[in-house]
Amino acid sequence: MKLNSKKFVSMLLLVLTLGSTAAFGLMQSFTWGNGGETAQVELPADSVIEYALTAAQKNYAIGLGRTLLEYRYPLACSACAEQRAYLEFLVSKYPDQLLLQELSDNSLSKPTLEALSYYGSRTLTDPSQEAIFNLLCDTMVQPPVSCATR
Repeated sequence: MKLNSKKFVSMLLLVLTLGSTAAFGLMQSFTWGNGGETAQVELPADSVIEYALTAAQKNYAIGLGRTLLEYRYPLACSACAEQRAYLEFLVSKYPDQLLLQELSDNSLSKPTLEALSYYGSRTLTDPSQEAIFNLLCDTMVQPPVSCATR
């Protein structure tokens, strides 16, 4: 078989392409850099929690299409019990889409609700039930049908 320069370059490129593909597959089969351990991110089993999630957990939940609600409230708050009950009701209706973090924060004078989702984040101060519902309609990946009639 006679090789001219065009055939030689073609064969060389073919060998390089196949070799790099095989090397990449081999490197991916090993976990380099972390001692063979892969970090697993797990979400809490309950949809209402009283602690803050880690950044990795938040990113993982948003990647799954969930909307994270972070409700911060002062301990001496009269309207907070009603707001918390409404939020817990909504989370119980949509547990696969919502995750509520209830955090007490005495440095606040009024409660705040932050919603994080694939569509971004929004924050409300001393939210009403209507404002909470509108916030969820705007930030949920799969909003309920009742959002169409608001």
